[in-house]
Amino acid sequence: LETETKQTVADEASGLRVSGVLDDIAVMGIGCRLPGDTNNVCGLWEVLENGTSLVGEASIQRWDTDAILMMYAKKQQQEAIDRMRYGGFLSDEVIESFRTELFGISHSEAYSMDVGQRLLLETSYDALIDAGLETDKLRGLRVGVYVGASAGNLNAKDEKEVAAMEKDMSV
Repeated sequence: LETETKQTVADEASGLRVSGVLDDIAVMGIGCRLPGDTNNVCGLWEVLENGTSLVGEASIQRWDTDAILMMYAKKQQQEAIDRMRYGGFLSDEVIESFRTELFGISHSEAYSMDVGQRLLLETSYDALIDAGLETDKLRGLRVGVYVGASAGNLNAKDEKEVAAMEKDMSV
């Protein structure tokens, strides 16, 4: 990354308007939510340096692996079912926490949002802060947040939860 380009964007974001066109792209900040409560670039770097595995057992709130194993106790299915026991999961705390006041979103609205949307808002904000940018000074600037993400089912609410949520929101 060119230091001049990074400084120019940082100057713009800090309120110092600079004339000219920015042709380069600079990665200035990173935000992440990864398994093992790796939620910042320092933690990510530590995981990479140490070769730490972030694979763990699914929490009981996601699914009860032991109950499923009891249902399918046939030996030939054991290996396939053991594969579902482990994965790279975000902790329940990471999934359930969301700084509603930071984004001006009510608790009921945040609850109805897809978990992926909440995580994206928080990691985008973290990337801007990691870059040393003041978010209130970015309005009107040509600044973008580019995201690398993968699919998942983080928002698996059952029908009763959704019905209760809709009832609460209509009051």
